[in-house]
Amino acid sequence: MTESELIQQALTIVAALVVPGLILNWVSGLRLPWAVAAAIPTTCGVVGFAGWLLSRMHVLFNLTNVGYFFAAVVGLAALWRLMFIVGRLVRRRKAKTQAEAQPDAGADAEAEKPRWWRQWFSNGSLFDPRWILPGAGVIAGAWVLIQRLVELYAKLPNQMLSIVQGWDVHWHASEVRYIVEEGMADSTRMGEAHNLDGKAELFYPSGWHAVAALLSDVIDVEPIAALNWMNVILPSVALPLSVALIAWRLVGNRGLVAQIAAGSSAALVICATVLYWIPTYVGMWPYLGSISMVGIVAALFMSVPAVPIRMFAAVVGFIGLVIMHPAPVTIVIVMLGLWWLFDVLWRPTRTSQRENRFVGGLLVRLRDFGLLAIAGAVGIGLLLPQLLAGVGQSGDVQAVSAYEDITWSEAWYKTFFMHTRHVGEFKGMEDWLWLLILAGFGAVALLLWRKNIWGPLFVLISALLTVNSLKALPTPWNQILDTIGGLHYGTAHRLVIPVAMFLFAYAGVGFAVLVRLAFAGMIKHRVWSKISAVLSVALAVGLVAWYQPMAVSSVTKGSKWVVEGIYGSNMVNAKDLKAFDWLAKQPKAYDGLIFGEHADGYGWMYAYNALPSVSRHYLWPTLAKDAPTHKIHNSAYLIGAGNYGDPDQRNLADDAVDKLGVNYIFISPPNFWHFQHTNLELTVKTATAPGLTLVYRDGLIRIYAVNDHFTDAELRKMRSSGSPEELPPVSEYHRPTKPATPVPGKEEITKRDAVERQRDDAIARNDRALLRH
Repeated sequence: MTESELIQQALTIVAALVVPGLILNWVSGLRLPWAVAAAIPTTCGVVGFAGWLLSRMHVLFNLTNVGYFFAAVVGLAALWRLMFIVGRLVRRRKAKTQAEAQPDAGADAEAEKPRWWRQWFSNGSLFDPRWILPGAGVIAGAWVLIQRLVELYAKLPNQMLSIVQGWDVHWHASEVRYIVEEGMADSTRMGEAHNLDGKAELFYPSGWHAVAALLSDVIDVEPIAALNWMNVILPSVALPLSVALIAWRLVGNRGLVAQIAAGSSAALVICATVLYWIPTYVGMWPYLGSISMVGIVAALFMSVPAVPIRMFAAVVGFIGLVIMHPAPVTIVIVMLGLWWLFDVLWRPTRTSQRENRFVGGLLVRLRDFGLLAIAGAVGIGLLLPQLLAGVGQSGDVQAVSAYEDITWSEAWYKTFFMHTRHVGEFKGMEDWLWLLILAGFGAVALLLWRKNIWGPLFVLISALLTVNSLKALPTPWNQILDTIGGLHYGTAHRLVIPVAMFLFAYAGVGFAVLVRLAFAGMIKHRVWSKISAVLSVALAVGLVAWYQPMAVSSVTKGSKWVVEGIYGSNMVNAKDLKAFDWLAKQPKAYDGLIFGEHADGYGWMYAYNALPSVSRHYLWPTLAKDAPTHKIHNSAYLIGAGNYGDPDQRNLADDAVDKLGVNYIFISPPNFWHFQHTNLELTVKTATAPGLTLVYRDGLIRIYAVNDHFTDAELRKMRSSGSPEELPPVSEYHRPTKPATPVPGKEEITKRDAVERQRDDAIARNDRALLRH
C-alpha cells in the first residue's frame, strides 16, 4: 500500500475508535466537544465489557453481537438522559408556578429567557470557541505522530503485517487471533488461549485485544495488522488528548490560559520519548493504550460534581481504561484524590443557599464527594468479577523490580529529565531544561494564581514512585510506594509516564502564562482585553507552529530505531513465514496442534495464519506435573523409540503426542534471550527420533511430522511438496504398535536415569555446532 492509502486506513480506524463513543457520550448527555474528547475510552469500555458479558451469556464475541450490545447501552444512555430531562422539566414547572405567584418576578424571568439557538454557543457546546485552540493542538499532535508512524511502516517489507520481534507482543497478537477465531474476549478465560494443555485458568486484561479484534473485522485486515494499527492509532490520539485535558484541569477554568496551555502541550507530545516511543519499543502496548487515556478519564470525572449528567460517560470511560490494563487506574485514583482533597473540598462546585452555613457547606461538599464516589463505585462494581479474578496474579506483577546501581541525585535526574530505560539508545531530545523551566514556571504561576496544590503534589508522588523504582527508598517508604509502583511492574520506564504527562501539561501552562503576560492579559479593559486575546492567540499559534517541526525532527532517528528494531528478524524471518505458509497447506495442519520451543518464536504461526501452535505466549503455560506438554518438551527425541528394550512398544512420549493431539514439531532457532539454554531434547535430538519424520528443512528451520498420525503416502507427499533443502532418505516410517509392557528391573524409557540424560546433554553442549545461540 502507498503512504496515502495507509493514511486513509488510519483515518478510518480513528473514526472506528471515535464515532461509537461519540454517539454514546452524546446520547448520555455530554455536549459535542466533550463527547468527542471522551469518545475513545467510551468505545473501549463498551467493547471490553461486551467481551466479558457476552462470554457469560455464552454468546459469540463478534461485530454483530457487539453491535447489539452497543445499541442496548445506547438505550440505557437515553434513559439516563431522559431522567435528567424530566428533572429539569419538573424544576422549570416549579419555577414557573413560583413566578406566577409573583407577577413581577415572572415578567423579569420571561424577558431574560434565552433564545433556543443560543444553546449552541453556550459553554461547552458545539460552537463554543473555547474548544478551538485545545482541539487544534490535539489534532496537530495526533497528526504528526500518525504521519510519522505511517511513513515508517510504509517502508517495512510487510508494512502493517510486520511481525514484532518481541516477547510481549507475541502474546498480544495470539490473543487477538484467538478472539477473532473463537469469538471469546473474556479477560477471566484467557487460560483457554494460553494454557492449551489442561486449560488452567488465567486472568489477562482483554479490552485492548477485543478492540483490535473488532478492528480487524471493521477494516478487513489480518489480526497482526489490526494489532499494529491499534498501537499506532489509539495512543497517537489519546496521548495528546490526555496531556491537553490535564493542562485544562490544572488551570481549572475555561480562560485563554487554559486554552493555550491545552493546545500547545498536546501539539508537542511527539518529542516525549518516554510517552510513546519507549513503551512501543518494549512491547507494553495494552498498558500504553490504557495509560494514554488517564488524562481523559480523570478530567471527565473531575467534571462530574459540576455536571452530574456526565457520570454515565465517566463510568463507561473508566471501564475502558481498566479493562485494557488495570494498573493505570491508580494514576486516576491518585489524581482524583488529590484534586478533591486540595481543591474541591475547599472550593465546592456549588454554593449552599441554606441559612445554616456550616450545614450547607457540609452538604455541598458531601454531594461533590458522593457523586465522585458513586461513579467510581459503579465502575468498580461492574468490573468486580474480573478484578477479583486477577487479584491472585497481582503478586507475580509486584514481585518484579528493576533497581539500578545509581546515586540518589542520579535517580532524581533520570526521573525529571526522563532518562529511563532505552532513552539513551533512542538518541532523541536529551536536554529537557527548557521543559523543566517552563513547567516549573507554570506550576508556580498556578500555585499563586489558582491556589493549585494538587498538581505539584501529584508530580511529587509520581516522581517518588519513579525514583523508588530506580533506587529503593528507606523502609517503610519503599514498601508504601511499592504498593502502587508494584502494580506497574516496579519499572521506571512505566512510572515515569505520568511525570512526563504533567511536565508537558505544566510546560504548556507556563508557556500560556508567559504569552498572556507579554500582552498584559491581566488588564481588565473592554477594548484591550480583546486586543490582548487576539495577539496572544496569534503569538501562541505562531510559536507552536514554528517549534513543532523541530519537535518532530528530534525523533526522526529515534523513531526509525524503534520501528526497525522491533520489526527485525531475530524471532521470525522470511524463512519462518515461508515455512508457516508451507505448513498451512499440509494435511492435519489445522486438525491438531503443532509443538515447538516456546522461546524461539515459532508460536507466531498462530497469529500469522492461525496454525494451532501449542505456544502462544512468551511465558511457559500453567501445567499439571504430569501434563503431556512436559513429556514432549523433555522427551520429544524418544517419540517412537520403543520401550523396555522393544522398539515396537509405545512409551510416555508417544502417549503424550496422542493425548495432546500433536501432529507436527516445528523447530526454529535461536531462542529470544541469550540466557535461555538450548533444549536439546526438543531441538537437536529430535533428528534421531524414530517416530518423527523430517518433512521440511530450510537452514535451521525443521518441521517434523508424527509418523503415527499420518499414512506413508501422506508423509511421502509432504516430503516431496516443496522443502527448500533436500531431505535425507527415509527407509521406513516407524510406528510403535504395541502397548508398553513393563519389564522387571528396567525403567520406562522416558524416565531413565536423570544423570545419564544430563551427561548426554553435557557432551552435546560441548559441541558448539549444536548450540543455537
